[in-house]
Amino acid sequence: MRSRWTLLIGLVATAIGGSAWGVIAHLATPQTPRAFIDRDSHNWGHVLPGEEVATRFVIQNDGRSRLELGEPQTSCGCTKPRLPKTTLRTGERIILDVGFHAPTEMGAVQHFVKIPTNDPDRPLLTFFLFAETYLSVRAAPQAVDFGGLPPGATRERLVQLHSPDRKPFRLRLSSQDLPEVSVRIEHPESLLPVHRVVIVFTAGERLGHAQGVARIATDRDDVPYVGIPIHAQIEGPVEISPSSLTIEKEDIGRPVERVLLARLSSSSRAKQVRRVEVDPPWELLGQSTKAIRPGESLIRLTLRFPQGSGAASGRLSLVLDDPRSTAIDVPLTIHGWTPPFPGVSP
Repeated sequence: MRSRWTLLIGLVATAIGGSAWGVIAHLATPQTPRAFIDRDSHNWGHVLPGEEVATRFVIQNDGRSRLELGEPQTSCGCTKPRLPKTTLRTGERIILDVGFHAPTEMGAVQHFVKIPTNDPDRPLLTFFLFAETYLSVRAAPQAVDFGGLPPGATRERLVQLHSPDRKPFRLRLSSQDLPEVSVRIEHPESLLPVHRVVIVFTAGERLGHAQGVARIATDRDDVPYVGIPIHAQIEGPVEISPSSLTIEKEDIGRPVERVLLARLSSSSRAKQVRRVEVDPPWELLGQSTKAIRPGESLIRLTLRFPQGSGAASGRLSLVLDDPRSTAIDVPLTIHGWTPPFPGVSP
């Protein structure tokens, strides 16, 4: 009799064992988070130097407890990830927005965004980012530095604009934000694979560092213009450090504080800085000058670049108290932002 009951119980257990043990196994599953992402990489392909691009990734919690996300880590400051929240309930999903500011140098780049999690099987989410900065029209050299020169001196530099694919193109017009600079195109409107451009710098009486950009328009849709940075140092009996002031594009519309050190040589007839001026649209909200030792002054400035202004560069002038009211120029620029070329869509 006992063997019959044993056999019967075995048959019943066999019949229901699959579903019963499935329930038991389900109840025994640990309450852990599970991080799911729709993809782990993105390739923007060809981008323009300095261009800003963006992409999105999906992060979802497929586990049975809350998914905790840590602070995003990036391989460089050019990558800007944004997490809308760091705690996800079961089944909840969010969008990770990633912005990328392409470098000004040509070539392929690779970066990443890493996000720590409390998923035991996936403690670190890694997103790979790829791009290649490319221009169908390029300048050689890419920038022109005229070095140091006295007031009134004139120097010229030859720049070649060429297409790596050897396809001919036209140059249409040019503009520059430095009054000391002029641009001469040897064969304007000609259809050529290589163009010769002469950039001329004539130093004025104002001392200091001159910094700007010569922009030359083309008929290429992907490169409406080529920007050529220009630098020069008009030398005199005064030294300003730093030689230029820069704010970030995120600072547009906000007061920003900067400090300059002015050193006067023994040949200078000036004793100190008499006043400070800025070219519009830049605004000078406050200033103070303090002599720290003979011939040296510390100048504290509060500057602002208004929202909606159309020029990225400007000029700060320090006027000395010598008989000629000598002025020293300090370039003002905004990092990461370039205004559109006049009359040409960016």
